[in-house]
Amino acid sequence: MSEVEEKSLDKNKIMMLSGVIADLAGLAMATNKIANSATYSSGYKDAKNV
Repeated sequence: MSEVEEKSLDKNKIMMLSGVIADLAGLAMATNKIANSATYSSGYKDAKNV
């Protein structure tokens, strides 16, 4: 395998990893929004029962 081919493979690996990282970041943001909503709803329900 030539050096050019190795560099091309490395670039492709980096691009694939970048895509995975972007997907995971999006999933983390969605999970955070759900957690914040659940925390708010839980506190709202607790306040109504006091």
